Formats: sequence, structure tokens, C-alpha cells
Amino acid sequence: MSFTGTQSQVLTLTLPAATASVVVYNPDGSTLNTTGSGAAIRFNALPTTGTYQVRVDPDSNAMGVYTLSLSEPVNPAGNLAPSGTGNRWAGMSTSTANTGRVASTGINDTLTNVDVDLNNGADDAANKYEAAGVIWSSNQTIGTVKFINGSHDGHGVFAANLVLQTYNGSAWSNAPVTWTLSPSYPYSASADGQTYVYTGGPISVRGMRVVGQVNVSGNTSKRARIREVQAFAAQNASAPMLQTAIGMVRHGGGKVLYRPEQPKTQVAQGQSPQNPCQRFGFTTGLSTGCKATSYYTLGGKPVAMREQTAGNVAGTVYYLDGGALQRYRLSERRAAQFVTGVTTYVVSADGHKLLYRAGGAG
Repeated sequence: MSFTGTQSQVLTLTLPAATASVVVYNPDGSTLNTTGSGAAIRFNALPTTGTYQVRVDPDSNAMGVYTLSLSEPVNPAGNLAPSGTGNRWAGMSTSTANTGRVASTGINDTLTNVDVDLNNGADDAANKYEAAGVIWSSNQTIGTVKFINGSHDGHGVFAANLVLQTYNGSAWSNAPVTWTLSPSYPYSASADGQTYVYTGGPISVRGMRVVGQVNVSGNTSKRARIREVQAFAAQNASAPMLQTAIGMVRHGGGKVLYRPEQPKTQVAQGQSPQNPCQRFGFTTGLSTGCKATSYYTLGGKPVAMREQTAGNVAGTVYYLDGGALQRYRLSERRAAQFVTGVTTYVVSADGHKLLYRAGGAG
């Protein structure tokens, strides 16, 4: 059969249960290469606009229906992955190995609905590592990495020890501990088609990949599938940035994690970083009980609150916004102007008294 395709479109051919060999010929008669095998075969992006020929040879005179589909790539704003080379890895004995690497355009072609089988449709050996990622020709500053898991049919998910890794041009290593994954990876069928997001402080890298084990005891998945890997410079496009200081933030004897002098530090509200002190750039003064699990917006800026709120009367936080002292009640998540013309203030340790200086008072 033949079809008319447009340059950059991606062809997917879905086969029935019966096996068959498939060849797609470009308009000039050359062969269009595939990016993987299996029930759904994805081919490289069409090199030109024109008429393409498809040849399907079923095995042993088997009969069935096959489906051809053409997809238009859509690249999310800010996604840097397509500017690099997509790769898949399989059969690795250690998580940081670089063996078994195969270039795979399906990893970063912006198509999010077609699987890439990381071991090309074959079961991997016991306890091996597989990976999917992108390598660039020069360093990129990355703050968010997203990946879309492929389909699950007993196989298709990582079975254990999923991590994000960075590449410096010669070796792979785990991403900094301040990078966190949301949601947690389940190592089960519930990962089918789901999107997972790693976020952390921006880092300069030559490559990034997700890597995990397959074919481990207690898990049926002997090979993993990934539909797409994306990388962004901003830590989280949906989370606000700490762009300007809103002044001092205080609430009695409790603490507020706030770092306006580091404008790129940010975190999505509702997330719980593994190490909030490091995440927010604090290295001293908050080592005891440093836990941040609640995030609020004060003066339009995200602020992380410690669980320990000794002296925080009725969950009230005070902060300066310009020359106005604002009072923010955590229960209401709403700020109200308390007094204007304030230059500085202090809250007593028990949270019951507030002293402020207004105007040019001495």
C-alpha cells in the first residue's frame, strides 16, 4: 500500500498478534528506518513530503489487520530534549554504565503516545539496568526532567532502583540528592502511560537520563518502555519564582525558610523536598528540626514553612511588603495589611507581642 506523508511526521504501524516483516520505502526508494520493534512499530520521522510505500509480509500465511497512523510532533515550550540525541540503554550491569547504548529518536521526538522498548522487545537478563535519556553536544542548564512511561503488559516498567542521572561528557552519576521525583514511581502496572517529573536546583550537564533495574525477583517486568524524555531549564514552569525580596518574614519562635537572594530557588507548593535546608540554600542556623512540608504564597512569592511553629499564635505570620506590614493567617491562606509605613519589626518568642518601627522614628 502507499500513503502521502509530510516531512517530520512520524509513522506508527500496529500489527495484529500474527507476526510479519514490514518495510517502508521513502519517495526516493530508500528504506525508512524504525526506532524499535514490537506490536507497535515506530519509524523515524519522514525525511521529506511525498508518497511512501509500505510492504507487509506475514509469516506462514498468517492473516490479520494492521493499522498505519501519522503523528505530528508537538514540542512543549522550553523543552530542550529535541536539540540533543535521544538514547536508550539495556543490559547494563551497573546503574552508571554506558554500555548497550543505542541512539533512539523516539526518546525525544516530542511524540508522547508511542512506546520505545529499551531492550528492543527482548527480555533483559536478571537484575540488569535499562535507561532512556538525552545527550547534547554542549552543556545545558537543566532544572526539570520529565519522562512518560510506556505501556505495561506484564513488562514495560522499571522493577527497582529508579534514579535520575547526569552526564559530564565522559561518565554518568546520580543527580544531586536535592532533586526529587513526583509522583513516586510505583514499579507496577500503575505506571502505564504516566508522567513523572524530577525537579531540583538548575545544573549544567551534557546529558540526563532515567535509569532503573528490570527482571528483578518479585517483579514480572523484564524490560522497560519509555514514550518520551523531556528536559527544561526552568525548575518547574507551573511554580512561581522567587524573583524579588518581599522583606523580612517572621512568626514568633518558629522559622520560615525564605531565600530571596537566590532568585532561582523555587519549589512547587505542596511538595516536600527531601532536604529543604539544602533545597532553599540554608547551610547554617536551621540544622535543628529543619522540616518543611507546607508552602504558602506571601506577597506573591512562595515561602516554605517549617512544621515546628513554636510561638506561632493562631498560625499568624508577619512580613514586610514595601513599607506595609502584612499579617498572614495560615488557616485562611490570606494576607491583610496590618500597618503602613513600617521600616522594621520584631515578634516576641512566644508570638504574643509585636514591636515595629514606623517612618523616621528613632
